[in-house]
Amino acid sequence: MKPLVSCIIPVWNSERFIGEAIGSVLAQTYSPIELIVVDDGSTDHTAQVVYDAFPDALYVRQENAGSVVARNNGLTRASGEFIAFLDSDDRWLAHKIERQLAEFTLHPELGCVISRVRLFWEALAAEEAAYRHDNREEVVGCANSTMLVRSSALRAVGNFRADLPHTAAPEWFGRFNDAGYVMGTVQEVLVERRMHADNFSRRQRAVKHDEFLHLVKRSMDRKRGQLPSA
Repeated sequence: MKPLVSCIIPVWNSERFIGEAIGSVLAQTYSPIELIVVDDGSTDHTAQVVYDAFPDALYVRQENAGSVVARNNGLTRASGEFIAFLDSDDRWLAHKIERQLAEFTLHPELGCVISRVRLFWEALAAEEAAYRHDNREEVVGCANSTMLVRSSALRAVGNFRADLPHTAAPEWFGRFNDAGYVMGTVQEVLVERRMHADNFSRRQRAVKHDEFLHLVKRSMDRKRGQLPSA
C-alpha cells in the first residue's frame, strides 16, 4: 500500500491565490494525499473559495495567531506517514511528491527531502523581477513549500516555534540537523514561489534578520550541550 502524504496549507486572506495552490496539490501525479487547509482568521473570501471549489479538503479555522500556529494546528490533524507543507501563495509542480518519495525509496536513511524552487513575480513586483532576472532558481533548504518529511522525524524534532514567525522553518531545520537526522535534496525545480508586494518575509526583513541571529545562537548552544537537541 502506498503511504499517505498529508499536505498542510496555512492561509490568511489569500482568496487570490489559494485556489491555485490547492489545485497544484490535487494535480499531483501521486496519491493518496490528505489535504488540510488551516485558515488563520481570514476576513476575505478565502473560506468560500475553499468550500466551493475544494469540498473534499479538510478546512480548519482558527483565531488569527500567525501562519506558524496554523501550521502546527494542521499537524495535530495530519495522519500521513509523510508530511508536506505549501504556502498559500506558492504552487507545486505536478510530480513534486512522486519525485521526493522516490528519493526516500532510494535513500531510506533520509528524514526529509527538499528541492529546488523557481521564483516568479506578480505584475506589481515587475521592477524586482527585472533586477533579479538572472536569479530565478535557487536551492532553498529552509522553505516550507519544498519540504517532504517523515512524520516520525517531524514529531521527534517537535513543532515549529510560533515565537519565530519569520524563521520558524530554518530554526526547525537546525534542530532536525542537530538531532542527527539526514536531509536529501532533489536537484530539480519542484516548487514555484510567488513573489508579490505582500510577501510576509519581504515585508519584515529587519525582524527576520534578528530572528536569524537568535536561531544561530541557539544552534551553537545545542552543539555546546547547553540545550537539548530536540
